Amino acid sequence: MIVRKSRAEIEMMRRAGQVVADVHKMLRDIVVPGVTTRELDARAETLIRRAGALPTFKGYKVGREVFPATLCVSINHEIVHGIPSDRVLEEGDVLSVDCGATL
Repeated sequence: MIVRKSRAEIEMMRRAGQVVADVHKMLRDIVVPGVTTRELDARAETLIRRAGALPTFKGYKVGREVFPATLCVSINHEIVHGIPSDRVLEEGDVLSVDCGATL
């Protein structure tokens, strides 16, 4: 069954998407060698909450597992859903960041 979104629902989705875009813009400026993925996660959560949104991924449950972070951060050979940690980014690392915001 196809459920059509109302104009208000579409507007809310647009606003949430803008919050995620703002997170990616902010990260572009602070992703440098020496920063930890945990620092990136903390900055993203702050920005999301200041925008009046909630980090969609944080607390997401699959069975008994709960995702502990705001971002999924994968480095180099990692495919997806990397959990931010004290891992320090190094020159030449390939970084993938996934983010969600819920209003």
